Amino acid sequence: MDKDLLDKLNKVGPGFCAAKWYNSTIWLSNGRTSSCHHPPAHSIDVDEIEKDPSALHNTKIKKQARLEMLQGGRPDECGYCWKVEDSSASAISDRVYKSKIYTDDQLKKIAEASPHTHINPTTVEISFDNLCNLACTYCNSEFSSTWNSDISRNGGYQLDTPEGQTYNNLYKFDANIVKEQTPYAKAFFRWLDSGLSDDLTELRITGGEPTMSPSFWQFIDTIDNPKFSVAVNTNMCMSTSVLDKFINATNKFDDFHLYTSAESSPKISELVRGGFTWDVWYNNIETFITEANYKSINIMMTISLLSLPGLVEFLDNIIKLKQKHSNTIITMSANILRFPSFQSVNNLPLHLKERYSNDIKHWLNINKAYVIDFEYEHLLRVCEYLDTVEKSYEDKDSSINKMKDLSSFINQYSTRRNLDISDIYESDFLAWIETLNK
Repeated sequence: MDKDLLDKLNKVGPGFCAAKWYNSTIWLSNGRTSSCHHPPAHSIDVDEIEKDPSALHNTKIKKQARLEMLQGGRPDECGYCWKVEDSSASAISDRVYKSKIYTDDQLKKIAEASPHTHINPTTVEISFDNLCNLACTYCNSEFSSTWNSDISRNGGYQLDTPEGQTYNNLYKFDANIVKEQTPYAKAFFRWLDSGLSDDLTELRITGGEPTMSPSFWQFIDTIDNPKFSVAVNTNMCMSTSVLDKFINATNKFDDFHLYTSAESSPKISELVRGGFTWDVWYNNIETFITEANYKSINIMMTISLLSLPGLVEFLDNIIKLKQKHSNTIITMSANILRFPSFQSVNNLPLHLKERYSNDIKHWLNINKAYVIDFEYEHLLRVCEYLDTVEKSYEDKDSSINKMKDLSSFINQYSTRRNLDISDIYESDFLAWIETLNK
């Protein structure tokens, strides 16, 4: 079925992807947007949203990419999917997964329309602000207030690559996001009231951590039983009182979906997601399963070289959760980290790539009965990536500089968080890290 859809998309163009029209990720704290989580975000023109709030999505950059797709091109910004598709003749990239949720009529509409036409997306992901209680290794101060506090208090990280400079900067917002909404957040609420809510099929709210955002609770207070589904991407590392409030909020929706993130063993998860507590996360999910009003629970895995060594143990824990709550829809997705490139699995030595790939394949053979096709394909794609891809298409840093930054980052990060990685990782991985330190 996925192959049939790929053929259908390719008839329009080898780079055609419906997400460029119908899907939008928007960061309302700083006025940036992207058609999905793969292309780099770009700025929204604040003057354009004053005239038409749908310009939060219909930016000049997206219109240019739409034109290129309709003319048979593959936009550079979507290179992640081209890398996946070019890695294997049978590989299915995310442009297929992100297009399959739209009907044939919707695909036909955008294939025949002018790429400059303003169109309301049907699936939207928004981040109100960067307020967050975690500081994940691959995140930064733009998306996490905890990262911002760390750098304010302890100074920036000493790293060499351009991507490493992300950990040396404080992100400054145009407005005090705690006390005052940005013009982009204000435009979103106007857009919601002026037609967006009529076309939406899904609104996903992410962060930061949404439950820390005043704008999130404004949304909860002002909307009631919308016809579109609502999904919230939360780290689930919250107090009991906030969890209770969050669970009560789910009763306002007929079609509510929970998204949360983790991807490794308990100890590695607590390292990779600074501030994360495994028992809090796991127990809060179980409470949510038994008390909330929802349709599905979705666990998103971010596969980096720091999380990969504990992936199979994590999968075992999620299978136990599935078995214990067999009447609950619990799904997993695996997303391969690209930024910062020094944390990419591409940097692992060949013997570790082969080992982790074989471990995942072995796990899939044993547990195939417990995973759906989507999960199986995602995990197999990780294996194919480990087996075939040596360098991401957009990775411009030299191997030696990435190795230096990786070693330096681990040392600085673990020192600031009072962690001893020798108590966390297995011996082969530690031996490789030690070669970097030397």
